[in-house]
Amino acid sequence: MPETHLRIQRTAGYGGLAALLCGLVLIWHDGRQPVAAAADSFHSAAGAISQSPSPVLLAGGALLFFGVVTLCLAAGIFLMRRILAVRPLRVVPWVLAALALALFLAGAGLKIWDTLQPVPLGWFAYEPLTHAQLSSLATSPAGVAARRLMGLGLAVFAMANGAWMVQHAARHQR
Repeated sequence: MPETHLRIQRTAGYGGLAALLCGLVLIWHDGRQPVAAAADSFHSAAGAISQSPSPVLLAGGALLFFGVVTLCLAAGIFLMRRILAVRPLRVVPWVLAALALALFLAGAGLKIWDTLQPVPLGWFAYEPLTHAQLSSLATSPAGVAARRLMGLGLAVFAMANGAWMVQHAARHQR
């Protein structure tokens, strides 16, 4: 196999590992910060409370996702280089891509189904505020599973992309 794919595999592997570790450190750091009124709120510099994830948590999640996807790209390159060393197979990238599409569509369908389900608001011991908007801050287990399926589908697609890269280079090298 060309030396370029080995360099891409190493770069993607080390970069993915670095992004994964940085994302985990950011998420860990955010978890050690004092919690405001709700579990998913944070205090801004002006002292206001926001009912959304902190910017540090969002950056950590993005780095974590980027790390997993680039590690999967490196794994796809590694997998296809090993398979092509034994015998040429043309099916592997297509099987991975089909699996990725099935996982992503299953996650999207589960998320749509979860969104359409009625959400109980519970009991309030006080009068509702006049201009308040009610929204469910809790995530259902189906919503969590849907996000995980969609993320796994994207990760498997990154593996398929790495396998396609190696297969394409092997085909043009002959």
